Amino acid sequence: MNPNAHAILIGIDHYADPKLPSLHYAEKDCRDLKTALSAPESGTFPEENITLLTGAEANCQNVRERLTALAVTKRSPEDTVLIYFAGHGFYIPALDQAYLATPDADILQLQKDPSRGLRMDWLRDEIGHRSPARSIILILDACYSSAVMPGSVLETNRYFMIDERYYRAPNGRTAIVACPVEAKLREDRRLENGIFTHYLLKGLRGGAAEPGGAEVSIDSLMAYLRLHLPGFLPPPGRFGNEFERIVLTRPRSAAPTPPLSLEAVGDAGVAASFRPLDNPVAPFEPFIDHLIHHISSADAEADYEKVLLEGICRASQAQFALLLRRGEGQRWAARAINSSALGQASLSAYSEKILPLVATVLQQHELFSTAHTGLCSTPAPEGAHPLHTAIIPLRREDPGEILVVAGLPEHPALLNDVYAEILKAVYVSSYDLSTLNAEIIEAGIYDRLRRQFGFLPLSMYERRFELFTRRLQQMAIYFQPIVFLDEEKPHITRWEALARDPENLRSPKDLFYAA
Repeated sequence: MNPNAHAILIGIDHYADPKLPSLHYAEKDCRDLKTALSAPESGTFPEENITLLTGAEANCQNVRERLTALAVTKRSPEDTVLIYFAGHGFYIPALDQAYLATPDADILQLQKDPSRGLRMDWLRDEIGHRSPARSIILILDACYSSAVMPGSVLETNRYFMIDERYYRAPNGRTAIVACPVEAKLREDRRLENGIFTHYLLKGLRGGAAEPGGAEVSIDSLMAYLRLHLPGFLPPPGRFGNEFERIVLTRPRSAAPTPPLSLEAVGDAGVAASFRPLDNPVAPFEPFIDHLIHHISSADAEADYEKVLLEGICRASQAQFALLLRRGEGQRWAARAINSSALGQASLSAYSEKILPLVATVLQQHELFSTAHTGLCSTPAPEGAHPLHTAIIPLRREDPGEILVVAGLPEHPALLNDVYAEILKAVYVSSYDLSTLNAEIIEAGIYDRLRRQFGFLPLSMYERRFELFTRRLQQMAIYFQPIVFLDEEKPHITRWEALARDPENLRSPKDLFYAA
């Protein structure tokens, strides 16, 4: 045990504010973590050095008082302090403040009196700055309710709870942040714990032990979490650096596994029965080729929205597509409608069937959700709407945009996340274009797929590199002087090289991102 190791564990299941749904395992997470940290055979935190604050005891005033006493007043420069929080977190845009939710939190009242809640900047200033402890480790397992959190905040910065600038300083402060959206993604009844904390506990009990040893450090724990957390959860964020290697547990090492001898047996025909695992993106290469071919063959001065819709229709073999834009009064209006297979009369009849379907979806479903990339319907038994319809959110912030592709053939490969991400990339890549540029749109598709799915087929990497090289050769370099405005003798101190797109003289952000 390390007599200088101290922990404050905070967990809340139930909240007075109806905007904060109840959790099931936040308080149990704290109890289980205390057991793991103080286990006689493996823990490094003495049980008497661990303070548990759960339920009503975790009210805002008590948490502040106990944190101040246990992490600041009673600490010395030899101490390490671990602060763990399991519950809800939220952000109030009007105040530009992030909060950890205590059971007595009242979000409406906080907007009138911001000081009443457990603010993250208070933790930073009053605990992080003031504590004499050599190291402070903050672990947040806080889910964010869409009833409270603006989607734009999560889309732009998933780790908004943390002041990243503070954690860049060499101050011995470290934060580990889990950030599932919605309570249902935080917990799993089969695990009887929060999902993140379940794997945190497994790591502390030995799963994250460093190779060749029996110790779990901050570094080995983070590596374990990033490798083992389920793919539907965003990866945990880590901020800051420790002054020294911090050991959290010392689980007993298991008996060493005897070395295996890898010797070929039998004939080489065994290997021939294996093949690479299927890449979910690979089947979409012909679709992307067809789509880009249509865009590149269009007149550069044509209405790009109609060109894109027609390209999507043809590549998808769909009958109907429209782009909806949210206007004043939260009303949705069609910006462009296209059909590559229907006459005008049939198009009107088709619209009468599809538009009510879209209106129903907007009323009954949270379309702009981080839990999915879009929605799809299947044909009704009596043919109320023919074939399949995909409804894909393109842009949440004003002006909001939705893409509807209807009359899709019976082709399950189209109705998945890859299809939705390709169509989103087409529009996102076109927002800054004054005229259609098929190569920039194609590059945007590959970049988005790589970001969302982590890898691409080799042929797509090769094509992306070809597009990158071609666009790089088109760039112009401008040299801008950096002037020192001295009162007596202003002078140029250096020159700065700036890459610019010759068509609009803007910085080629797509190139910097791809590089």
